[in-house]
Amino acid sequence: MAVTVEDLIREKEKASSVAYQSFVLLTNINANSLFCFFENKDAPYYHLRIKTSFKGDFHYISCGNKSMVKKTFNLIKGHKEYDKYKLAFFIDRDFDESIKNKFNEIYETPSYSIENLYCSINSMKEFIKTDLQLGEENPLHNSILELYQILQSDFLNASLIFNAWYKLQKSKSKSLNQPNNVCLTESLIPNFIELSLEGINQIYTIDTILEKYPNCLPYTTEELTAVVNDLNASDLRLDLRGKYVFNFMTSFIRKLIEDGADESKRKIVKKKIKYNMDNSTALTLLTCYAETPTCLTEFLTKYN
Repeated sequence: MAVTVEDLIREKEKASSVAYQSFVLLTNINANSLFCFFENKDAPYYHLRIKTSFKGDFHYISCGNKSMVKKTFNLIKGHKEYDKYKLAFFIDRDFDESIKNKFNEIYETPSYSIENLYCSINSMKEFIKTDLQLGEENPLHNSILELYQILQSDFLNASLIFNAWYKLQKSKSKSLNQPNNVCLTESLIPNFIELSLEGINQIYTIDTILEKYPNCLPYTTEELTAVVNDLNASDLRLDLRGKYVFNFMTSFIRKLIEDGADESKRKIVKKKIKYNMDNSTALTLLTCYAETPTCLTEFLTKYN
């Protein structure tokens, strides 16, 4: 049985209502807590930052996706009796129009999403030192870090067209008031970009994208070029789709593990790496290395 738009709307209403009810119940337990509302995947990242910056008790309430966080915000703010509570809502910026600083209780990432904050050169540097146990005095440390920097730059450039096309689809959906028919279920690696420790290979074109997503909204070449130029003028590591940037990082780590596993085939890593990089736990495993933007610290400390 096909899922209709009405079904999706009902699911969103249900999810936001559940989050709202959870909040109401929690206010009976500790009214002086900070009540934190976030998207499902973001809990590991925000937990460490809230614990560090907020001096008091706090409760997490998962709302589902970004639109459900905003829906929950509107539900609660529609009741004046809840104005006395400390409320904090956390959302990713995505490719949407920014709402930064429009609402005192909503924090919006300065990057596409929290995943982008995991992938800096400094984050990888700390990972190499700590989890791979390769200190800066070890020549292998710098070799891996330099390779990561080169491959990440090549990956970001290779994924630019796809990101620009998707961003254009999002803006077209809004301007035309039509649903966005693009559902991104596949990662760029290995479906559109091949990664090895030797280099990055872009295996898609704009025609490949259109074949994969035949029901996308129409656009002109000039419109796509404008979005490409706009993104290219930004920090790609922060502004491209976070899932893809993070997937590159975890894929790179897996390649390092594979390289060190077979002594007869080693090219980069000269020893066996005892580390397990699982997709379901990667955000939790690496959260201590992720960046903490100044704006997030300022947002949290104001509640003290």
